[in-house]
Amino acid sequence: ADRTSHGQGTLLIRLLFTSFAHFEANVATRSADRTSHGQGTFITRLLFTSFAHFEANVATRSADRTSHGQGTLYKTLLFTSFAHFEANVATRSADRTSHGQGTLLIILLFTSFAHFEANVATRSADRTSH
Repeated sequence: ADRTSHGQGTLLIRLLFTSFAHFEANVATRSADRTSHGQGTFITRLLFTSFAHFEANVATRSADRTSHGQGTLYKTLLFTSFAHFEANVATRSADRTSHGQGTLLIILLFTSFAHFEANVATRSADRTSH
C-alpha cells in the first residue's frame, strides 16, 4: 500500500512539473517586460528546485517529526512563492484569457498540493503505527 501511495505522490509531482512548464511557457509568451519575466523565471526555477528536494524528502521520509517539519516548511515556501508569482502575473497580464488559464493552473496546483499533503500525512501516520 505504501508503494501505491508513493506512486500517487510521484504522479502528482509529475503533473505539477508539467503544469509549471506549461504555465511558464504562457508567461514567457505574453510577457513584454524582461525584468518581470526574469523575476518570474527565477521564482519558477526556485520552485522546481524546491519540488525536486521535497520529492526526495517525501520518498525517503520516515515518521521523523523533523523531516515532516521540513516538508511543511517547503510547502509554505512554495505556497508563498506561488502567491507572489501569481500576483506578478496578474499585474503584468493584459490578456484576460491567458490570465484565466494561469489562474486555473494555480488552482489545480493548490488542489494537487492539498491532496498530496493529505496522502503524505496518512502515510506518516501509518508508519508511526507500525
